[in-house]
Amino acid sequence: MPLTLFVVTDNNNNTRVVAAELGTAEREADYEWILQALKDSTTDDIGNTYLPLVIMCDEDLGLNAALKKNFKGVQRFNCLWHVALHNIPKTSAPL
Repeated sequence: MPLTLFVVTDNNNNTRVVAAELGTAEREADYEWILQALKDSTTDDIGNTYLPLVIMCDEDLGLNAALKKNFKGVQRFNCLWHVALHNIPKTSAPL
């Protein structure tokens, strides 16, 4: 079961978990539901939605596809640690 955490850095440089979801899979449709719930929770009474400026995630293809559809204009970055974690064994010579 994948755990999805939405973490923000506030104006005092404190890191806070603002939402969490325990899913059944890492599919695009699952992430679309999560992102819609996040949009709904950040929309005020007069219809203004406050989306993040930047989203950093692992290399999950489902999440990246859902972000392209639902969070247009938001900068997406893949975490370099996750990129390295998945690619180092493929490029390293055996010891």
